[in-house]
Amino acid sequence: MKCSICENAIVPDPTGKEERLMLSSHHLTTLRKEPVKGNRMGKAIKLAGVTQRTVARAIDAPESYISDLVRQRYKAITVPNAHKIAGFFQCSIEDIFPAELS
Repeated sequence: MKCSICENAIVPDPTGKEERLMLSSHHLTTLRKEPVKGNRMGKAIKLAGVTQRTVARAIDAPESYISDLVRQRYKAITVPNAHKIAGFFQCSIEDIFPAELS
């Protein structure tokens, strides 16, 4: 069986106890494989099947701010906003905003 969003094979949780997370384990795997070119906001939004508006409302930020993040218009993000976004997607900050390697 394949995920309709990311086309990865879906491996069912053998315990049957997997919670419904914003990003499932196979979505996180897909996200982590995304080449690092700034942040992975756009990919996370696509994998989660949500809109930029949904993210903006959930973290109490302007939609334009989320749009600017998706379009890579910011080189940095504040720690509180990074925490809010990671909390929304239920993943680590590094999954969305990976460290740039020099």
